[in-house]
Amino acid sequence: MVNHRTLSILQRVVEHLVTSERLKHIRNCERFSLILAERYGVDELACRIAALAHDMFRDLSLSKLLLLAEIYGVELNDVEKENPILLHGKLAAIYLQKRFDIKEKSVLNAVRYHTSGSPELDTLGKIVFLADSLEFGRVYDKVETLRKLSFKNLDTAVFETLKNKMIYALKRNLLLLPESVEMWNSMIPAHRENSTL
Repeated sequence: MVNHRTLSILQRVVEHLVTSERLKHIRNCERFSLILAERYGVDELACRIAALAHDMFRDLSLSKLLLLAEIYGVELNDVEKENPILLHGKLAAIYLQKRFDIKEKSVLNAVRYHTSGSPELDTLGKIVFLADSLEFGRVYDKVETLRKLSFKNLDTAVFETLKNKMIYALKRNLLLLPESVEMWNSMIPAHRENSTL
């Protein structure tokens, strides 16, 4: 359940699972998400839980991620087989559901799809997706422009951030997650004419 007790326990669990550098990123994500949550009227507690959990399994070894996937009965797609680290969000969402009885699809999807994006993301999910890429510790071309955009128009910021991530992957000949392509295809009709970057 999404409550303060869950948040308190989750904070301790996350602190034990991640490196100090990852914890800094997670806390930055939490702070950035809360700014966006206030701006877009999203429940702060749900936002904090999703932001805290999004990278909780990011520092697990590949063998542990694959073992968790097997335990949870997760079938890997081709991209996850090639790059199992991409399972971390999906596995964290399952963990939240099983360990904390979180049933709120909004929270689970925010964690599950924070890397790839997905057409299933609601406002909370879009906020966590953006926070992961735009938190104030991130430094890369266009990040400042994307941050400013995130405070003005959530959907446009998501579209431009997704585009930026996909261009990064394509320039490096990386595979694209199916959910990223689905999200892109679902958003392109509304944003084709208004792309700003």
